[in-house]
Amino acid sequence: MKEFNPNMPQDVLARHKLVAYVTLMAIRDLLGSNKVENTEVVAHTSKEHTESLLKELKQVGLKVVAVCNGGTCTWNVKGLGANGDRQVKIDPRDTYFLDSDVVVLDESNDYIDLEDSKSFKSKILIETGKNITEKAKVALKERGIEVIPHKFFQLYPLKNVEDKNVKDFAEGIHDVWTEVSKYAKSKHVSFDNAFEYIKSQQML
Repeated sequence: MKEFNPNMPQDVLARHKLVAYVTLMAIRDLLGSNKVENTEVVAHTSKEHTESLLKELKQVGLKVVAVCNGGTCTWNVKGLGANGDRQVKIDPRDTYFLDSDVVVLDESNDYIDLEDSKSFKSKILIETGKNITEKAKVALKERGIEVIPHKFFQLYPLKNVEDKNVKDFAEGIHDVWTEVSKYAKSKHVSFDNAFEYIKSQQML
């Protein structure tokens, strides 16, 4: 299984190294390490950074079936990069209702409200910005859907990560993830609830 690689290709943003790493840890811990390669990921990001996020998600061994930016998505059920990539015009919010395993929202204006949450089908939602209302987040968790909240990323702000400190940021994020995941499993609570508790106790 691939792990975090601090090497920085010129066409990959440092923030996407961390987003991909968190996505990998989420799949491994919440779905199972044996599920990594076949877990379907849908990523939403800005148009100018689409290729960067896609490349890094694939670099850590994930199967990305769609990357969306604004009103279009590049789609391939076999995984992007395999034969059959196609660009479709679709409301990005409609991707919430598909059967992908993970949705990643990074540098995205897309959001999830309470109505969206009722039909959300993925097992994990990762938001690096505030892309979901509190009511929607509660509704998702009640249905057993794991939410990796934007507040998690605020501990090591993505806007501050650079090539020179990406390794330090990754190590810090890994330590926080390990602490939260351990508490969540021991108390049988969601990752988000565990994160909020540990943060409230000033344990981070």
